[in-house]
Amino acid sequence: MTRILLVDDHPTVASHIRQLFGDVDVCRDIRQLARAIEDGREWAAAFIDFDLSGVAGEPEQTGLSAHRLLMQARPQTRRIAYTTFDENGRTLYAVAAYRWLETAVVLDKASDESALRAATSPRAANPTPPAWQAKLRHAYLIDHLFAKYSWLALWRIWRQYNGSIRAVSDHLPPGNTPNSVRTFSEEATSAMTAFREAFHGSRPTTYERANSALAAPLVAFADANDKFFNAPDLPDVLDFAKLWSRVKGG
Repeated sequence: MTRILLVDDHPTVASHIRQLFGDVDVCRDIRQLARAIEDGREWAAAFIDFDLSGVAGEPEQTGLSAHRLLMQARPQTRRIAYTTFDENGRTLYAVAAYRWLETAVVLDKASDESALRAATSPRAANPTPPAWQAKLRHAYLIDHLFAKYSWLALWRIWRQYNGSIRAVSDHLPPGNTPNSVRTFSEEATSAMTAFREAFHGSRPTTYERANSALAAPLVAFADANDKFFNAPDLPDVLDFAKLWSRVKGG
């Protein structure tokens, strides 16, 4: 079984992977992947991007669901999180794929040919860049961004209200109270700071905004990772990963 799978909606990426491997199945969205599985297709390895919005402007599922589907239906397939790390939400995607969905390899789309070839072979050394292998030792920090079940809803609206505790409290999403909003503003800031230090090597700048000095860093982080926090399939993936059972107090 030498066939390679690419889950990606960009034709240029598909052309590049086909030039390297020849025998490649390309699925541009989760529906195509599900049909390929139903047809009995099997793959030695799968390169999976995060954003699959090229086919339909608002996809129902992202690469997270592709990892989950292959994890369940094709556990023998070696899965590679293959994305552009510095684009919106992609670092969180790579960490989530590794931490929650048992992804073997994490590669940037700028990776060279030798890394791509090594990624498909379980006998080769893991080509995940050494700097990223070191970062992934702190992958557990992504759990703390969702330490409470209600936090996902707050991440999704935090940017909309510029991190104002008062404004968010006036538009409470289900499962939240004014007190939980204030708790989020404090505890999520600590979780976000730890994640940024581990994966970006920097601490956020804190300054007064609205009615909380904690607001600005969370707004910036929510904005920089908007596509991840608003991924339509993220709630299902979080439930699948049993995330809140991992975090004390979740």
